[in-house]
Amino acid sequence: SEMDKNNAQWLRNVSVSLNKLGDLAMSEGQTADARKSYAEALEIARRLSETDKNNAQWQRDVSVSLNELGDLAMSEGQTADARKYYAEALEIARRLSEMDKHNAQWLRDVSLSLSNLGDLAMSEGQTADARRPYAEALEIARRLSELDKNNAGWQLDLATSHARLMLLAPDASARRLHRSEISRIIEALRTRNALPQDPRVARLQELIAKP
Repeated sequence: SEMDKNNAQWLRNVSVSLNKLGDLAMSEGQTADARKSYAEALEIARRLSETDKNNAQWQRDVSVSLNELGDLAMSEGQTADARKYYAEALEIARRLSEMDKHNAQWLRDVSLSLSNLGDLAMSEGQTADARRPYAEALEIARRLSELDKNNAGWQLDLATSHARLMLLAPDASARRLHRSEISRIIEALRTRNALPQDPRVARLQELIAKP
């Protein structure tokens, strides 16, 4: 009924607001408040996703909250919890991407969740475990960057994937290859005056400036 639909939309708005409150708490170092907001957002998102398993946006909302909780767990060194959250987020992202293979957002979500799992493995010194998800994330980022060369965010995703693999490169020639790809992407964006206000830009420029 219309009432139910309105009620569901209202609930979803609450969930989105709770995630934003969580982000704000995180930025202020209030991790306990952030956890409370993210957990409540996740609870609402799960409830909505259960009521309509065909509503892709509601399914995605679950994965967004899971990634938020994963990031929080990572920031506190709770790697087992982070892995659990990230793995479930990846599972949802893959499922959505399979359902709609032409949806670039779902595909990007897969790439982001893979990168999160790679970062987690790196934080534990498991470089072999990190390489696999990083390599798959790079493939996806490459596909997206070719779909829309004017999407600066996707170009930066590709450069960031190269940066992650550059740190794992087995030798100097592999490192050079990743570095030149990062330089090419940054230069192409700069030439078009399309370098976004994104903290990744400074980190990438710093990385390629190193000898």
